[in-house]
Amino acid sequence: MLPARDKVIRFFLIVAFAAAAVAPMLAFGVPGGNDAVQHYEFAQQVVDTIREGGLFPSFASNSNHGLGDVGLRVYPPAAYYLLAFAYFVFGSWYSASFIVFFLIFLTGAIGVYLWVSESFSPKTATIAAALFTLMPFHLNEIYNNFLFAQFTASAVLPFCFLFTNRVIKRGRLIDSVGLAVSITFLIVTHLPLTIIGSMALAVYAVTMLDRHSGRPIAKLAVSVIAGIGMSSFYWVRMLAEMSWVKHSAPQYFAKTWSYSENYLFSIRTFTEFLDDELALWFGDIVLAVTLLICTPALVYFFRRLDLRPALLPVLIVFGLAIAMTTPLSAVIWDNFPLLQKVQFPWRWLGVVSLTASVLAAVGLVSAA
Repeated sequence: MLPARDKVIRFFLIVAFAAAAVAPMLAFGVPGGNDAVQHYEFAQQVVDTIREGGLFPSFASNSNHGLGDVGLRVYPPAAYYLLAFAYFVFGSWYSASFIVFFLIFLTGAIGVYLWVSESFSPKTATIAAALFTLMPFHLNEIYNNFLFAQFTASAVLPFCFLFTNRVIKRGRLIDSVGLAVSITFLIVTHLPLTIIGSMALAVYAVTMLDRHSGRPIAKLAVSVIAGIGMSSFYWVRMLAEMSWVKHSAPQYFAKTWSYSENYLFSIRTFTEFLDDELALWFGDIVLAVTLLICTPALVYFFRRLDLRPALLPVLIVFGLAIAMTTPLSAVIWDNFPLLQKVQFPWRWLGVVSLTASVLAAVGLVSAA
């Protein structure tokens, strides 16, 4: 058992890394990106609705140059309620954004710390939390692309892995509840990461079940069903009203927005570099840097037999996530229409970053 003093020290180290991640905003302001305006419009809709005495926006009359918008009836709302609540507390979008971004970095890091602590030392868990906070794609989610909803969901995903691990190893009721709640928050925060995360979690669970009894399967299933049920207040209406939103039309999943046009490490990215309007070269660099970060762990995985049982499930998910960003997974993308709704294979970099932080931390501690 780690002494209380050491726990406090490690917590403040994690807080320090989260603070470092948002520190540039103090000098340069809130980051922008392609979808920044849309995210803040959704948050403003929540604020306006609550001020008018409602709970959930039905129609935003001020969006789209006064023509209105029903987008938030379809898009997962959790991230925007979080930002709106912070706005009510702090009174400005700048302060609200700064605090929310910090809390998201911190929450994700805590989730990684708790997950890694299940199988490795507190030192390894602390390093993994710090690495996840500063992973290139995790920073890119908010600083470059401003993928606010996905960025928020990235703080939930580590808890899904944590409680999946606990349900399989311990199977206590509190673990099943934790997994159900985590799944609920993932669904109501970001649908693409829900689809991606579900695939990654399924592979992770199957790999772990190889080393444990099959009894946790029922508990995992109950947790998943409970999470789907608790989030039904959102997805029931979303499914019924999806056709209202033009973004669901086929043209938004073709050409530039098609999964087949957004693979990383594709030959076309290198042969048509100057005409790469999607800037996939940047995603290639992010993936390459992430692979370099966790190289020491891959070396020690093959040298240290004692590390293999705990690392193997993470390594398998890591390998899957890498493959899913590249043309190597084309046959999977081609045959699963629901996965195609994710649009961009590079969204799998969220899972790559999460698992890479674990692998890199294990490698660094083992090499020390």
